[in-house]
Amino acid sequence: MTKKFLSTPPPRTHFLWWFAAIFCAILTMAIIIAGIVIFVGYMVIHPRVPVISVVGAYLPHFSYDGAGVLVTQVNIVVRSRNDNMKAHARFSNFNIELFFDGNRIAVLSTATPYEVKKNSSVDFNYEYTSDPIPLNPVQMNHVDESLKKDEVSFELKEV
Repeated sequence: MTKKFLSTPPPRTHFLWWFAAIFCAILTMAIIIAGIVIFVGYMVIHPRVPVISVVGAYLPHFSYDGAGVLVTQVNIVVRSRNDNMKAHARFSNFNIELFFDGNRIAVLSTATPYEVKKNSSVDFNYEYTSDPIPLNPVQMNHVDESLKKDEVSFELKEV
């Protein structure tokens, strides 16, 4: 007579565990697909950062007397450029300070926020005449040297 070994069947997995496993698998696939779509979208759009630069600066008037008082008129052309072909760029709170040898001469700013269209640029022409600026002896020497070189340096700092 042959003996049959009877074994108990393995316990069945509860349907809620199967539901949780399938849900996690679907969620994982959705996250992977979303990541691929975002990456491809980024590569297609290829966004570029808008740039603000000075394209021209002119000094129509530079008056300096022996008493050490300086009066100057400055013309500065600032360009906001958006090289992005897919999106507009919006600028707000645009403030730049103009300095001469450590003295703040002017604050250049836009009155309202502005927008630069796709793949274009906007130029702003700032013309400013300073109030009389009293200079100390070191600054007076700096102005004398600048006049001898026929080159005057100003600093622009973003606020």
